[in-house]
Amino acid sequence: DMLESIPGAHYHITWESKYDNALELIKKDIFDVILIDYWLGVHTGLELLNDTATIEAGVPIIFVTGTDNRDVDMAVMHAGATDYLVKGQFDPQTLERSIRYARSQKKLQRELTQANEELEQFAYIASHDLQEPLHVVTSYLQLIRERYSTVLDDKGNKYIGHALDGAQRMHRLIEDLLALSRLGANRRAFTLVDSSITLKMAIENLQVSIGEANGQVGYDELPSLICDQNQLVQLFQNLLSNAIKFRRPH
Repeated sequence: DMLESIPGAHYHITWESKYDNALELIKKDIFDVILIDYWLGVHTGLELLNDTATIEAGVPIIFVTGTDNRDVDMAVMHAGATDYLVKGQFDPQTLERSIRYARSQKKLQRELTQANEELEQFAYIASHDLQEPLHVVTSYLQLIRERYSTVLDDKGNKYIGHALDGAQRMHRLIEDLLALSRLGANRRAFTLVDSSITLKMAIENLQVSIGEANGQVGYDELPSLICDQNQLVQLFQNLLSNAIKFRRPH
């Protein structure tokens, strides 16, 4: 009755009071929004919400209950509901706003999912295509070191060593990018990482830029963190790159 009383709104409403039938309807993914009541006979709406999550239904769900209970509220939102409404505490306009919000959030989520899929595809193509030219560069650098190390002076051999180190770091980055594109949503497990060692790795990656800027990087002993080391390296590199780029002119 409340949905039908919303001015200017035209909703096609399907009612279902039986748990199993409701779950089958949700599986069909034919609705724009689903409203679930807390009490569903011998079952609860929270059970239905959890079962809905297991089948990965793509429809936004608004949970309606007669109990203003924070624990239920938290459990419902954790289970994937887009909103939590308490009977007697909302009017038709509030319900309509909740529906509009749920639909807009779902649209944004779908767009984000599509963007992530496209990004992962791009990451796979880019990382795959970069491997061969990097392999060629590394091979020629190794060949130069093997054949001409006795001809080059110490500085020349040092430059070759730096170039090879940079190529190896680039290879690891490409491998990580390729692995990330294959993993999709399943990210690498976090481990205990020494932040000081990780910062040194970032500094080594940026040694050319730091040298060209006549810069020096100073830091105190940093704590260990539970994280992905490659992402932490990238974070430090971004911070250092910004510091170099936006440094105060001499």
